[in-house]
Amino acid sequence: RSGLVRQQAPLVLASGSPRRRQLLAGLGLEFTVVPPDVDESRQAGEVPAAYVRRLAAAKAGQVAARSPDSWVLAADTTVLHPDGSLLEKPGTAARAREMLVSLAGRWHRVLTAYAFCHRRLGHERVRLDEARVRLAGMNGCGWMRPGCGWPPWMPA
Repeated sequence: RSGLVRQQAPLVLASGSPRRRQLLAGLGLEFTVVPPDVDESRQAGEVPAAYVRRLAAAKAGQVAARSPDSWVLAADTTVLHPDGSLLEKPGTAARAREMLVSLAGRWHRVLTAYAFCHRRLGHERVRLDEARVRLAGMNGCGWMRPGCGWPPWMPA
């Protein structure tokens, strides 16, 4: 085995994110990918931290129900605009550009919740990480020109 960690049980990444797959692969772990199908709508009055924790847990739980003998890892991330609004997935290049320009040169918060569970063992942990981030100015930003760099409207 070439991985960094000796695994005792299968690991499942409950995500369709190419970036999350790349991050986990970089650790040298063997895993399978099972994208969850979870409604990501915010509930009325739900605060951002509770929102990402609920989604990460729901994604992990849904996939763990299908893979009860595996460790399942899921995550959810959201961005809080400096004005306090929650930035949803943009969906289009134009909306992504608009969102990023609104964040340029400003501090904002990024919340990520991680859920790790094993259904058969009855193990479930959900953790929240928060980062304060300042996005650099947009002058000369190469990926904002068509055909240049990573498209920011793609999921992380």
